[in-house]
Amino acid sequence: MSPDGQDGLFSLILARVDARPKVPLCGNAEAAPAAVKADAAAAAEAAEAAAKRQAEEEAAAAKAAAEAEAKRKKEMGNGKVVIKYEQYAEEFDIVDGSTTAAKIDDEYCLSFVMPKCKIFLSPCSPIEKTERARRARSFPSPLTASDRYLEKGIDAFFYVEEDPKQTYQGLEKGNTYWASGGRVAPPPGV
Repeated sequence: MSPDGQDGLFSLILARVDARPKVPLCGNAEAAPAAVKADAAAAAEAAEAAAKRQAEEEAAAAKAAAEAEAKRKKEMGNGKVVIKYEQYAEEFDIVDGSTTAAKIDDEYCLSFVMPKCKIFLSPCSPIEKTERARRARSFPSPLTASDRYLEKGIDAFFYVEEDPKQTYQGLEKGNTYWASGGRVAPPPGV
């Protein structure tokens, strides 16, 4: 027991004194800087090991997230999607999140009506695109249903990725996409 009866405070002071680096008060003056350097090197190694461990954990988490997203895309990429064109709405099969313009053209015969047309797919309906364009020209207004795409980081004039051309990628089963067709202008000088 401490002289004043405060065991906790006395033991805390002793613990702190014991935790300090041991530097000789007299004797070899060169040993003191070496001890400090050794403590600094040990602290640097511990910090480096902690940073490496954290980087490995982050890499493992990123890998797990990428694998989970790949699995989700695989599950969502096989099935049927609804593709609407004007008043028509038909289901199309997708495999690995993909379908082609030829399959859409076989159903809707767009190339018959518009020879050499190019078909575009969008997750936004023409009404939503028109509303978004109107709102872009006017002053900012409260959020509407079409802003759900912006919350996901998708522009209202976004078209589905094509790779290669006229092969639509990234489609997810159960979703609705809107088709639009038009002639592609020939390159200048042709």
